[in-house]
Parts: sequence; C-alpha cells; structure tokens
Amino acid sequence: GGGSGRRQLRDNLGRSWVKIQEHEALLTNRFLDGVRELPNVVLYGKHATECAARSGTYRSRLPSRTPTFALRIRANNRSNDLAPEAVADWMQRERGVWCASGNFYALDLTETLGLESSGGLVRFGFLHYNTVDEVDRVIEALSLVSNGSLQLPSS
Repeated sequence: GGGSGRRQLRDNLGRSWVKIQEHEALLTNRFLDGVRELPNVVLYGKHATECAARSGTYRSRLPSRTPTFALRIRANNRSNDLAPEAVADWMQRERGVWCASGNFYALDLTETLGLESSGGLVRFGFLHYNTVDEVDRVIEALSLVSNGSLQLPSS
C-alpha cells in the first residue's frame, strides 16, 4: 500500500536535499576560495577565516551557513570603501551579475558595523540552480572591481 509509496517519496526527497546541500557547498567553497585571493575585499559573516583556523583550509563548515555573502570593497589609496550601490550597479550593468546593496532588513547589524550611513553591504547569493561557471563569473567581476582598475565612487 500507501505506506511504502510515502516512504519511497520521503527517501527520494531526503536524497534530493542532500544533493542540493552538496551542490550549494561546492558553490560556497568556490566563492570563498575565489574571494580569499582578491585584494581589498572584506567579507562579513561566517566565512573562510573561521574555518581556516580550525582545519588549515578555507572549506566552509556546511551546512552551517547559507550560500549568501555580504561584502565591502576597500578603495585603493582612499580612506573609504567603494560605494556598495555603485559596485552592485556596475556588476549588473557591465557584467550581468545580479547582486544588491543595502542593509537587507539587518539595520541593527549595518549600524553596529558602522556601514549603514555609507550604503550598507553588497550581497551575492547562490542556490541549487546556480552553476560553478556563474560563481567564477562573479569572482572575475569582483576581481576587476577590487584591483582598483575601475573608477567607482567611494562611500
């Protein structure tokens, strides 16, 4: 009867969730490994440094974090960071990379970090439908922004 069909469905769903977590872990680690190599990028939240301290690697402790990342980019030879809105606009307009800027309803956090008055953060997110190539495109675009070769406004 019906019990074995429900059990099979539950087992299939469980295997699907494991595959999704594995894929998102791959995307997360790819992003963290790429960002780690970029100059002037400041990543906020659970990220590679706390994992590196434990294991000597930059592998994320998944599934203890989601594949959503908030960052700022320090302006070369300037006292301020690049304006998050300018970074997000450039990424979308020039590279076709969707990201956003602001506080994402975490006003207390951005105020505590001293980032609210200067535009908040730039946020990227990856899910099960994203590909490794898309993560690489984001890293490539961030590389162009973070190396100081673009003239984006500071915050």
